[in-house]
Formats: sequence, structure tokens, C-alpha cells
Amino acid sequence: IPQEIPLDIIYEDDCLIAVDKNPGIVVHPTVSHPFGTLANGLVRYLSGKGINVKVRPVNRLDRDTSGIVLFALNQYVQEMLVRQMKENTFIKEYLGIVHGTPTPREGTIDLPIDRKPGSIMLREISPGGYPSVTHYRVVESLGDYSLVEFRLKTGRTHQIRVHCQAAGFPLLGDTLYSDIPTDLISRQALHSASVGFSHPITGKPVVICSPLPED
Repeated sequence: IPQEIPLDIIYEDDCLIAVDKNPGIVVHPTVSHPFGTLANGLVRYLSGKGINVKVRPVNRLDRDTSGIVLFALNQYVQEMLVRQMKENTFIKEYLGIVHGTPTPREGTIDLPIDRKPGSIMLREISPGGYPSVTHYRVVESLGDYSLVEFRLKTGRTHQIRVHCQAAGFPLLGDTLYSDIPTDLISRQALHSASVGFSHPITGKPVVICSPLPED
């Protein structure tokens, strides 16, 4: 359903749109959030330009994660980008603030993730879970905290959050996967900072970046 929702569009062409998502907004309608999503706003934006198409999220972010969400405007473009993800040629980089300083300062977390029994939301490390790989690098040490860059090889639900918890440096403000209280931020300190891919039509490389939000 089209809705007038402010959108920060940072890339747009005839088949792709990238939106810089604020924390607190859902990417697309769900049973518990049927309205007020990025997709609702994007349908309204496109219809205002005389474009009536199904909007197709290429990547998804948790409600309180900020940053780049990419939408395809036709099925072919969506399928080509999903193929790049499967072939690990679609690059997704995140920035996050974690408790402590990861040791080593650069490495890979390779731990399988599955849905936590009895929960529709929570995930956990499980030997029988789906293969999940997160590369990380400490950008800057900040005393009790660190600014860390994450590059995803896989894209499981809550992957960075679960991997950070398992590795002993949970994300600041993550109330699902950390019990460390903070008054520094009111959400998990995680931001989708850049995506890179080959344009499905032209084949040219595309890199889209989003600066860290103020909070």
C-alpha cells in the first residue's frame, strides 16, 4: 500500500534504487508491521513518477540497523544480484561498535547459525545450523569499545549480532544478544556502510556508500 514516508535515496537508475535507512523502520511489510515500511514509501515514491512495479528488496536489515537497503525494480535484476551474492561477488560491508577490542584485531568468525528453539526471532550458534561466515577488522580502538568493520560472506538473519556475541565482543546496545546495559545508544550500533556489485544490465562496477549516522 503506497504511503508518504520520507526516503533518503542515495542511488537510483531505471532498475535499482538504494535507500539509506534510518533505524527504527522495517524494510518491507510483515504480519506485525504491515504499514510504515521502506517498501510502502518506495511504492508511493515510484507511483508519483508514474512507475507501477513490484519493489523487490535485494538485501534486508533489522529494524534498528541503519544504512543501505537495495531494491530491484524487476525480477531479472533481483535474480542477477542474488546470484552475485551466492557467488560472493556482491560485497556487503558494515560498521559496528562493540564492547572491548576483538583479539586478533582482524579475523574470520566461521560458526553455523540456526533459529533458537521455541523462538521465531532469536538465532544461536548451532552445530547443525546454516554455514555462516563473517570477516572482521578493528578500525579503531575506543577504550572500552571498538569500531569494527564487518564483511559478510553469508547473510544469515542476525549474523553479525550472533557472531559478535559468540566471539566475546557483543555489539553496543544490542538488547537481544547482550546483557550489557548502555546509555550511549538506544539500538544495536550496527550500520550497513557500503555495498558493491556488478550492475546487472551494464556490467559496470557499482559501489554505494553511506556515512555513519549521528547516533
